[in-house]
Amino acid sequence: MNGRNENINLAGIRRVRLFEFEDQAWLPALFRNYITEIVQYQVTSYRIYAPVAGKIKGLMQRAGCDQIIDLCSGAGGPLLQIQQILRDEDDFHVSVVMTDRFPNSDVIKRLQQTGVEDVTYLDASIDATSVPDHLKGLRTLFTSFHHLDPDLAIKVLQSAVEDQAAIAVFEFTERKFLKFIGALLSPIAVLFQTPRISPLSWGKLLWTYLLPVIPLMYLWDCAISHLRSYTVMELQELVLNVKAERYNWQVGIVVPEQTRDTITYLIGFPARSEEPTSACIF
Repeated sequence: MNGRNENINLAGIRRVRLFEFEDQAWLPALFRNYITEIVQYQVTSYRIYAPVAGKIKGLMQRAGCDQIIDLCSGAGGPLLQIQQILRDEDDFHVSVVMTDRFPNSDVIKRLQQTGVEDVTYLDASIDATSVPDHLKGLRTLFTSFHHLDPDLAIKVLQSAVEDQAAIAVFEFTERKFLKFIGALLSPIAVLFQTPRISPLSWGKLLWTYLLPVIPLMYLWDCAISHLRSYTVMELQELVLNVKAERYNWQVGIVVPEQTRDTITYLIGFPARSEEPTSACIF
């Protein structure tokens, strides 16, 4: 199936187009950082993305790279955990460069203070649709692709194609009734998990318990994240609107054995000389 289409056609994409607080430039960094830290705590505590470590390893081997350029990193997401899994279980060593439109200054400071090996978080704002030339490696997006409306999502994929970079998108959010109902209970999780998320500050305690702004913002963002998520068919439709030659795509779902969360993925990589041109492997 050809991945090149001169005319953009997104008629089949039914996701809800509503805002999330953490996307807004006017949101104070305290609130944005804490919302992303909650997400980071949850995905690592429950090892939600651990099942995709093998896919990342295979894609990096195929692309011949040993560095991950993470886009829309927020508070770091699952990458430190995945890096450790690859090192401990597969003896596969990778370096990680985290980037974001709104870099998390608290995470940057902690990484600098602890001196985590082979991990860097850039303090410059990085646009996922236009990654600087000096950032070479596998581009990843975890729990962030749904933040992009279709036109921006296509630009992110198109940028990877034009730079001949491999790209991997992973999302555990889904437009399913049970996921949405679970999101409505998220403020309770925030109240219980906050004391476990370091660093703990008086500001976070104030805006979590005395004036529960953070739990309410997280409730909204969590619910809307599920409603904005792309289905497998919608990801396929996005791919068909990317102008790609000598580039392969894979779209599907990972069903973990030990966790309840399925993971939707979109993977793209430059084709080798012996492979078909502009292939969509759905």
